[in-house]
Amino acid sequence: MATVERWLRLRRDVDAIGCQNDAMAVGAGHALAAASSASDARWVPRTGVDGLPDGGQRLVREGSLAATIVVPSNTGPALRALAGFFRVRNPVPAETVLSPASFPEVSALFQAGDAQRRWVAR
Repeated sequence: MATVERWLRLRRDVDAIGCQNDAMAVGAGHALAAASSASDARWVPRTGVDGLPDGGQRLVREGSLAATIVVPSNTGPALRALAGFFRVRNPVPAETVLSPASFPEVSALFQAGDAQRRWVAR
């Protein structure tokens, strides 16, 4: 929230805000809503990361966030790798790549005519 407040005080143009998690994106929305000198800033789309069904996905459905990035759990792949090692001595991979996904899908972000109105800071 403090970073967004500083941006607005410096009168920088902000086209979108991408946050490390969904809670930070909500805080950015509060800062935008509180910025009385930047009325257009209320319409800045904000995105977060986590994408939990009752968290970021709910906030997107409510119109509080433009999007969230759904980060797959790393617990399942880690446990499967360890189980494979202990059961049949399969080598544990040096790395496992997980694929994050946008919610909503990227194509849906550009379908609405004046989509900015969905992202009113609440």
